[in-house]
Formats: sequence, structure tokens, C-alpha cells
Amino acid sequence: MKLVTWDVDGYKSISNDQAVEMDQVNVFVGENNSGKSSVIDALIDYREAFPTGNSISEIDWLRKRIRGKELSGEIRFKFTFKLSDEEIEDLWMRIDEVSNLGQRKAERYVSDGQFRRITHQLILRPDPESESGIAGQSNMYATFNRGGETEWRALRRGNLSSAADFQDFAKLPENKTAGKRKAWAQLKEVMQEAMEEWEYIKAFREPEEELDAVRKLRLDDEGHNLSQVLLSLIADQDPRFKKISEEYSRIMPGVEGISAPLRGDQTTVVVEEEEFGEFDLSEISAGSKEILTLVTQIVLAGDDADVLLMEEPELHLHPGAERKVLQLIEDELMRDSGPQIVISTHSSVFVNHDSIDNRVRVKRDVESQLIPTGQDEVGAELREIGYRYSGMLQSDAVVIVEGLTDRKVLRNIGPKYGFDLEENRIGLADMDCKSKLINHSRSLVKLLDVFSIPYLFICDSDVSQEFDGVNSGSKVEAIRGKIIQHINRTGDGDDAEISWEKADENNVHVWHQNEIEAYLLEDQRAVASCFSMEEENVIELLETHSAKDPAEQLGSIVTEARGEFDAREEAFVKKVDVPDLAREVKIANLPPEFHNVMEKIAALVDRQDIIQDNRPDRSGD
Repeated sequence: MKLVTWDVDGYKSISNDQAVEMDQVNVFVGENNSGKSSVIDALIDYREAFPTGNSISEIDWLRKRIRGKELSGEIRFKFTFKLSDEEIEDLWMRIDEVSNLGQRKAERYVSDGQFRRITHQLILRPDPESESGIAGQSNMYATFNRGGETEWRALRRGNLSSAADFQDFAKLPENKTAGKRKAWAQLKEVMQEAMEEWEYIKAFREPEEELDAVRKLRLDDEGHNLSQVLLSLIADQDPRFKKISEEYSRIMPGVEGISAPLRGDQTTVVVEEEEFGEFDLSEISAGSKEILTLVTQIVLAGDDADVLLMEEPELHLHPGAERKVLQLIEDELMRDSGPQIVISTHSSVFVNHDSIDNRVRVKRDVESQLIPTGQDEVGAELREIGYRYSGMLQSDAVVIVEGLTDRKVLRNIGPKYGFDLEENRIGLADMDCKSKLINHSRSLVKLLDVFSIPYLFICDSDVSQEFDGVNSGSKVEAIRGKIIQHINRTGDGDDAEISWEKADENNVHVWHQNEIEAYLLEDQRAVASCFSMEEENVIELLETHSAKDPAEQLGSIVTEARGEFDAREEAFVKKVDVPDLAREVKIANLPPEFHNVMEKIAALVDRQDIIQDNRPDRSGD
């Protein structure tokens, strides 16, 4: 049984009416405390409350989960599932056994795929008058094909506290409520058995150091019984144990393998290292334990799980290890017979992969919003611009600049206005060079539009060399127009069919000066301090070389200060000296244009008031 639609309202921090179409591999990506884990939590809690909430006996359960933790309003789970061929056959055979439907009709219903899609709506609300303190509704619908038409029909609609109120659903021989109740009971059992095959891997996994040596083939969601599971695999000569040992060794440098020896009636896990021998589970780090637990669950889920829910699998992993874990997930799970996968993460590594079918950004202001997209819209654009830029999808806004120097200057100078870009969740994406900024601009815009992320391109005026018919003397308005035209062009293959919000003049700023360094050079005192020179000497050098571009002016200053300016020194200046200069600059010595740009950046997250209050001129140009 696969999940087709996730639709939740009133749950934890989730905003109203958040619905997501699910695929085979689903990644929910967001920063810490964005609410991404609530997506998985909702599925776990729904499974606990299924089918009518009768298993929930404490009002405190509802209080911890209802939005705002206030006992007002309600939680609504509405999930659509798709039954497998085997599950449909099992369901109708069960219905036939308890209702005398008839084998021929049951077989026809199986062949027609009746009840293939199931939608269950479970509503839970506080009710002081009920015994548990909880009331609500449980409504079940399914698809039924009649004469080539597919209809949604109600199988069960009723309050949690009342007997099942079955509506007309399928013409069972006994057209009675009792007969339909039997049909509902069989569907309920099939769904419960399917949900028992959901596996859940929590973010924090804590295997016990020693346990009784008993047979366990299923890992619990926190990995407490890891040693028992590994011992059982060894006893069964299950090849998955060897796979677990090999994959753990591949991820953990210096590890040769693992074992789960018996010590009397107890068992533990032993990690074998090349140089330092054997270590019991109690002797290895918490991170190493969590990684071993994660690897074990991934390998086991390939055969045992219908749905695999994974919360922050990147925890305690460096980027190289993250990629190895993702490769393991692909090898073991991303196949036709593999489980449906739902991952919550804040790692861009788990967004990057070609095999990810469904990426959903989770963004939180007060409440959590789910911004879904699909492989066609995101995967192609990430491949176009390079997957290293996928991290920007977790930002609230993005500023795209030409290179590393621009990125560092803006980051270092922001706090002088009382505005820290990182704290305000503004991502800075440097494209390495002018040509990449232009060539990838449309892919960037389409990608950011999918996730509803506001953006601003900032480039030097010498970017004009990238366009035919625009010379270095052209006005910045002409250059900006060319960039906007390039972003908004259509008609290249399938792109003409894709709709995205087109760029306008508010999305692109072209510096009036050739390079951002030119603005920093206007504060000669800061230049003198940065390069340990006399201010008069700096002023003289800048006047002497005033006809040259900013890079050459900087070169003359470096030559005077350090005696040489070769290619290696030029790279050092751009990566180190210029960002340091940005820290030294007083914003009172910067021109209004620079203040305006900082105001545009802050406006991406509606905080332009900070710049307006702190800019020296208190007005634009």
C-alpha cells in the first residue's frame, strides 16, 4: 500500500490545508525547526490513531499535537492510498469469506481493481463530555469502477463515538449495514497490516550496549535492539549481515567489519578496526552507533518495509559519508520492488540526486508551509546549474552574484547596516564567473520560482561583454534589459510549456562601476588600514591610476605595499584582502547606489526598514 496524497490540517506547526502529492522517493527539506519532521510525525500518529481514534485514550495526546498546543480547533488527517494487486486480491477474498459475495463477483472486482484507491479522513477534536476527552469523525472512501466510470464512494462515514454509518458503497448481496460493516472490517485489517510494514528511522538512534540474546529480526525506530537483530541475522546466516558490515566499513574509515558475539546469555556489537583491534558498542562514539543503526535499517528495509520513514539520515555524517549513505539507499531501496521512501532532511546532498522523484521545501515563519515540486521541474535545473547550488533552496531569499569576492563583500558589509544576511536566511550564490551567471540565469529563476523563493541578481557592468551588441560603454539599463530578456526567453524545446514568474527590473541590479571593488576603494582610509599604508600614499596611487579598472588599481596598491603583484597574489587579494577591506569600510563613505542595493537585498525578506534606518543618507538616489 503506497501513499498517494499527504493532506493534514491543524497538526503541530503545519499551516492550514497543506497537501502534497507523494511519489516513490520523497524528500522534505528545510532548516532546523522548520516543521519538516512533522510530515513524518503525522504519518506515525495517524497510524497510531487508525482507524477511528479509539486507541487514543488521553486528551494529553491531542494537546501535544494540535496546532498551538491549545485545546481548540481540530486535527484533520486525510490520506489517499493505493493498494497493490496482491492487497486488492486479499481484500476481496476476505470480503467474500465473510459476506458470501460469491467467488465469481469477487474475482471480477479483483480484475477491475475495485477499491484500488482509498481515502481516509480522520478528524480529532477535544470533547470534554466524551470519556477520552476526544471526539471527531472517521470517513472512508474508495474508488469503484462502474461502466467505465470511476467513482468515489463512501464506505464509512460517522462520528468516532457512534456505530458505523455506512453509505451505499458496493452492491454486496446482503444489502444491509451488517454486510457493509464486514466489508469495512476487511479493508481496515488490510490497511492495518500494510501500515505494520511501515519502518521508521528516528534522527537520534541509541542502540543498547548489551541485551539478552533473543531472536529479533525487526529493528525498532530508535535502534535499541540493534545487537539482537545483528545476532539473529548471523544465526540465520542471512547475507544481509555481511552487507551491513561491508557498508558500515565503507562509510567509516579504518573499520574492517562488525560482529555480534554471545557473552553468556547476553549479546553486544563489536566493531573491528584495522589498527586498534576490537571495540565494544560501549566504547565507540554516539555518532558511530547511529550510523551503524542507520545502515542496518536501510539494508533491512529493502526486503521488509512497505514504506520507509527516515528522519534526518545525515545526522553525524560528513558530506562524503552522506553521499555514501544516499548511494546505499539508491542501491538497496530505489527499485521497483523497494519501499516508498519519505525523508526529512536539512542536507542539500539528499536534494541533489537524480533518483529523487519528489522534493518538497518546508518553510516556517509562524507556521510551516510545504512547497512541493517534482523531478521534471527541479532535477533538470539542478543538473543545468550544478548540484552544489541546491543548498540555496533552503533559504528564504537568494542573491546571485558573479564570484566569491562579491559574495564575501556583501556578507561582510551587511552587519555594518545592522543587517546580517545569514541571520535573515538570505543565501548568497556565487556563479564563479560572468558567463555562468548569464548562462544559468534562467535555470536559476525557474528553480527559485518553483520554491517561491525571492531573488536578486547582482553583476558588474563589465558583464556587457557577454552579450552581442552591448559594449562596455552601454548604460546599465541596457545591460539589465539584456539579462532580463535572456532570463525570460521561451521556445527552447519543452521550456515553452513551463510557466514561471518572469524576471523584471526589480530582480536584476547592474553596478554602475565595472566591479564591486570600485566602491570599496572610495574609502581610502580603509584601504590604507587594510594594506598598512599611509592614506596619502593610497590617494596618490588611486589618482595616478584613475583611468584603470579597479582590479588594476588594487594591483598598484598591492605592488606598493608588498613589492609584487603576480597571478597568485591577485587571487589572494580577491579571496582575502578585498573581503577584509569590506570589514574596514565605513558605510558613510559608500555611494547611495550601494545603500540602495543593500535595501533591495533586505527587501527580499521584508526587512528594508533596517537599511533605511541605518543608511547614512537616509534616502535613495
